[in-house]
Amino acid sequence: MAVKILICLDGCSPEYLAKSSTPNLDSLARGGFKTIGQAVIPSVTNVNNTSIVTASFPESHGITSNYYLDPNTGREFYMESPEYLLAETMFKNAEKKGLRSALLTAKGKLNSLIREGATVAESAEKPPAWLVERLGPPPEMYSVEINHWLFRAAAEVIEVHRPDLIYVTTTDYAMHTLAPDDEKSQWNLGELDRLLGNILNAAGAFEIVVTADLGMNA
Repeated sequence: MAVKILICLDGCSPEYLAKSSTPNLDSLARGGFKTIGQAVIPSVTNVNNTSIVTASFPESHGITSNYYLDPNTGREFYMESPEYLLAETMFKNAEKKGLRSALLTAKGKLNSLIREGATVAESAEKPPAWLVERLGPPPEMYSVEINHWLFRAAAEVIEVHRPDLIYVTTTDYAMHTLAPDDEKSQWNLGELDRLLGNILNAAGAFEIVVTADLGMNA
């Protein structure tokens, strides 16, 4: 059975790919399809990732921003708890069908929001001991290299846990920090593309979608 792989490159507007060498992504696009889509509004991490894993819009899944202001109490909450979710995640749907699923996020707060139903749910921010033993500790959260560690972890999770479905979502630190034509940005995308090849090799047979959750501008 083919592993279903969904990867979210946080903040990766088309300009980043156009300026970088990404032979694996280019090959996938030639063999499948490539298009420029529109992000949901408000275009922030929690809203977009929830839209992806529930295949629904904010009016249905309930995550309408990164923060929620309770008009009755005046208290503000960061929307990182699944108690705010009104729609079923794809992990929960897979669980109902007897399938194994995995979620890998860069940040722990996103992991806690969308993990419901996942057989395996890990973050680079709070990695499990077995991944640290295999890969070493992850780099600083606010670094370009954190996403490279996450992609290596994804290949390990596929090899060890053999999920039927895996969702890998990065952090947008690199896109917030580097312009598309910056040499380090181009190196970053090239390295992610190389590590994507390792993920696909670990999977063997696969079906894959790679998307951004939102774009960036100057």
